[in-house]
Amino acid sequence: SDYAKETNAVCVLKDACTVIADASGEMYLNLSGNAGMATAGSGDVLSGVLAGILCMYLVQKKKPSPVMLAALGVYIHGAAGDLAAQTVGQRGMTAGDIIRFLPGILK
Repeated sequence: SDYAKETNAVCVLKDACTVIADASGEMYLNLSGNAGMATAGSGDVLSGVLAGILCMYLVQKKKPSPVMLAALGVYIHGAAGDLAAQTVGQRGMTAGDIIRFLPGILK
């Protein structure tokens, strides 16, 4: 959260427990996801999910805070990875598997 304050940005620190924080000190901890998601392209998938979540609220008059939207995106990404791990296993998981399981999380 110190870096978020220094840069006045929403920061996502990926780890076993991902920290999402903003400059005001609002912070979320995410426990969805698994070690199989440490694969090439997984961060790109997360970026796409985050962009999609932000776009969903562009025209809304009442919007959740940006840090809450980022936390939602991180959770959805991790939940899709968890569903992928249950189906294809962690060892062989690819970023494409995370994408493939996003609709199951979003329905």
